[in-house]
Amino acid sequence: MMHYLPTSLAGENNIGHQKHTDISSLTLLFSEQWGLQIRPPGTCGAREMGFVAPKPGCAFVHVGDSLRFASGMKMQSCIHRVVPFDPTEHRYSIAYFLRAEDDTMFMDSEGRYVTAGQWHDEKFKAFTDPWMYQAMAPKTMILGGMTEAGEDDPVEREPASQPSPVAKPQLGEVTVQA
Repeated sequence: MMHYLPTSLAGENNIGHQKHTDISSLTLLFSEQWGLQIRPPGTCGAREMGFVAPKPGCAFVHVGDSLRFASGMKMQSCIHRVVPFDPTEHRYSIAYFLRAEDDTMFMDSEGRYVTAGQWHDEKFKAFTDPWMYQAMAPKTMILGGMTEAGEDDPVEREPASQPSPVAKPQLGEVTVQA
């Protein structure tokens, strides 16, 4: 469960969540309150974030970085953030993250072969570091390689020319059990 404090308690500079993509394969987000903003992927030209209307009894479903990478960039992660719609209210939501097992290997947005566990740890650190260190993290980490210019269509990428510390995997089906 996530709890966002009213601005009067949190302070002007400590509200919501910065824009990001999720580490997971899929995220199920349950919230009946306003505050979620997204930037739709693709070449639709939408560069601005927009509020998404909550629907009681429904969940928002986000494609995360792990599913994007496992699909060879065919599925697109959702750039989103949480901002106070009503700065005087407490905001509550529940997020359920589905993620590949730690040893699942895929190619990230930089062309590196990484495990799901490695990607999780690197991105989680970048996301939870103090703001001054977050600003130094590559945007490809916080945004999972998604661009903000409305040009997120899948692009074929070659692996990085650096030798990988892990042997190149044989890619096959990925099974998720819930």
